Amino acid sequence: MRAAGYQVATEVSLFVFTPTGNTRARADIIASIPGSNIYAIHEIKTGNAQLTGNQNIVYNAGLDIVKGNNGLPVGLGPEDFLPISEYGVVRCPGL
Repeated sequence: MRAAGYQVATEVSLFVFTPTGNTRARADIIASIPGSNIYAIHEIKTGNAQLTGNQNIVYNAGLDIVKGNNGLPVGLGPEDFLPISEYGVVRCPGL
């Protein structure tokens, strides 16, 4: 993705507020087109793995909050809002 010109951050902790408290998930990859507010989350799943319950909640919320500094490579700092433009699952069944 970097070779294609995207900004890339890995292992980014995210959370959303829910009626029962905060729900957290860690995104494997967040990619952004430089200079845009377009962000995509890519989750890597090996074997037959599915998204976790927390990942489903956080990724479908549409507006997550970044926790920590791992989002800095794509311009997202701690407590910044992440407007998710899309998310996808990259499946690697042989791993």
